[in-house]
Amino acid sequence: MGTFFSTFQVKSNQPRPKFEKGFTDYMKSIGLVPVKAEDAGFSVILAFSENWVTVCPSYDAGYENEAQGLAKAMKTTCINTSVFDSDCLYLYFYDAVTGREDKVMAGWCEEYCDPEDGINGEGNPHCWKPLLVEGATWEQLTEVWSGDYVFIEEAL
Repeated sequence: MGTFFSTFQVKSNQPRPKFEKGFTDYMKSIGLVPVKAEDAGFSVILAFSENWVTVCPSYDAGYENEAQGLAKAMKTTCINTSVFDSDCLYLYFYDAVTGREDKVMAGWCEEYCDPEDGINGEGNPHCWKPLLVEGATWEQLTEVWSGDYVFIEEAL
């Protein structure tokens, strides 16, 4: 049995204190409020990098699909990354600025999805290309998505 987890990658378009306030306001809007750690039934970890914030919610809390709402509330791009049993990876892309949405599946997803859900290893280049680091190509990204992995986490 593999691992199950879900994270959000949020494009940070504002200073950290303003992002934290916007994030807290969004969490309150969906019924969650900040409390002391020992009183919490649900936890979220925020990991900041230069241009992105990784949001790691407690997987079993039922908030692993908030990427679209978070993108809208923060007026930014948000990617939900969900891994199922280390076999299947879903990437949900939401951009509140452009209105673009996309979903990519990678790995062995037959057990976890309906074939109508999307196509393995493909995505809309209009969504993903603007996020590539300098020098990276669309072909390199789709090659990663369509790779053959023992554990799909390797694709991340």
